[in-house]
Amino acid sequence: MNSVGRSLGFILIMTASFGAEARLYNYEDLPVGTRSFGMGNTGMALADDVGSIYYNPAVLAWAQGDQISAGVSAYSRIDTRTGAYVSLFKSAADNITRGGFLSVPAMVGGFFKKSDWTWGGSVLVPNSFVNSGTLDLGADAQASYESSFEDIWITGFGTLQLDERNSIGLGVFYVSRLSTEKFSFVEKVAGSIQIEFVERMWDVNGFTALAGYSRREDEHLSWGVSLRLPVLPFGARGEVSHIESGGTELDAQEFKPTGYPMPARLSVGMSYSWGPADTFAADLHLYTPYKKNLHPDSLSEFEVDLRSIPSLHFGYEHFFKKSLGLRVGCFTNLSAANNLPSGISAMQDKVNMFGATGALVFAKDSGEVSLGGWVQGGQGRSLSVDPSKTGDVPRSNYFYGGVVASSYRF
Repeated sequence: MNSVGRSLGFILIMTASFGAEARLYNYEDLPVGTRSFGMGNTGMALADDVGSIYYNPAVLAWAQGDQISAGVSAYSRIDTRTGAYVSLFKSAADNITRGGFLSVPAMVGGFFKKSDWTWGGSVLVPNSFVNSGTLDLGADAQASYESSFEDIWITGFGTLQLDERNSIGLGVFYVSRLSTEKFSFVEKVAGSIQIEFVERMWDVNGFTALAGYSRREDEHLSWGVSLRLPVLPFGARGEVSHIESGGTELDAQEFKPTGYPMPARLSVGMSYSWGPADTFAADLHLYTPYKKNLHPDSLSEFEVDLRSIPSLHFGYEHFFKKSLGLRVGCFTNLSAANNLPSGISAMQDKVNMFGATGALVFAKDSGEVSLGGWVQGGQGRSLSVDPSKTGDVPRSNYFYGGVVASSYRF
């Protein structure tokens, strides 16, 4: 392989291995809400949490009074490793870390009750990741990359209490996703420096709706179901450019992405309370398959091929006294990747992960403050970052972060 072909191949494989869009294959990354984040992201049947807007707005018919809530992911970090896996505490062949502070709340929102109706809305940042780094490929070659991946959702909802036991709800979400990637390769050949640069960006907006139902069997047991529809996209745009030494532009184009890469979701959940001090909750989410190439010319790096996957969530809450409690939970975050592609793709991460959450709760009649965090990790497969290899290699992801959340009742 000549130097130009080798460098281009490396840049594209780097894009495949480190592209932030790889997060597309997993759905449960950042905990949301005030109560649900500490309880393993369970929100299908928890009535007193703004986070339930994201899972099942119908359950908020049973909330006690009006509420405003905000949760901030104070710090988050991703440790990604490709190559031969050693252990949790030792780096693999290529070690890449990602992390940073979120500049806006992970979720802020609220609701108010009037007669049998509950109204409200929220602003949610379900994903916000930035990564960058440099890899030395021997004495005469070096590659660097910089990428970011951000979502923002703005929601409005309404819930109607049908009778003493049943309620329905509908939420409408404006969703927006922005992804950018920049890769460069520098190589010394015959005493001269050769540079190649690849930049990609795509931005998609859309609308989706979440319909939910909730039922209170008695003062202890509640359950609910919800359906989130596929996204109806609009205002999509994208750019791809590839430049090498001397300013020669090998490829540059603007395009309109063909879809919003988020599948529909069917969910069911329950909660059971043993009086005011103890509550258990469990949710099951089923994500539908999604297969589409986001580029109108079907470039391989924009191919999405997702299979149907379940996601299980469990949470427990215990108050030692009225003003102090503990919430813990666990959840799955399985990869939806159908198969690793035979060609080069930016969306190829196939890592099954498992996570846990926990939070201390300081409560008063007027509201509460939660201090906690989450961890998750797992192992799977990825394309190799070594351009001399054509097969896949082991890959592992570890996420962890801290969350500060508060709610105010009035």
